[in-house]
Amino acid sequence: MTCWIAPALAAELWGVSLNQVMESVRSGGLECKTDCGFTLVLVDVGGAAPVPEVVPVGPPPVTYRMLSIEAPVEVDVEPADTGSLALPTPTESVVSEAEAAALAGGPAGPTPALDFDWRRARADASKLRRRKLAA
Repeated sequence: MTCWIAPALAAELWGVSLNQVMESVRSGGLECKTDCGFTLVLVDVGGAAPVPEVVPVGPPPVTYRMLSIEAPVEVDVEPADTGSLALPTPTESVVSEAEAAALAGGPAGPTPALDFDWRRARADASKLRRRKLAA
């Protein structure tokens, strides 16, 4: 069964690069058509369609560098002056006294997680919904 597909799909189906498929289209090796501005390639899904010849470009590019293992090089480094890195002490407290008492476990009150009732929250939320407009 033959069908018209995009050249990118044909390249994936045949396991070749898109450039090779497009070169075969330009040279006339593959039947193609243009429909609504899109180039389509005739492909036999059963596999009887001509597959473009795979042209080896050369060895694959090097994607890594081999490092040689050598003895570590010792470098004389003078210690940095850490006096300039000291943080100044704050002049005013960032946390208020009430917040500090709450963080320290101040007066024990009911925790909101234990007092939460989802039924009441759902009823309250339903009061905020808009009513449907009359049709």
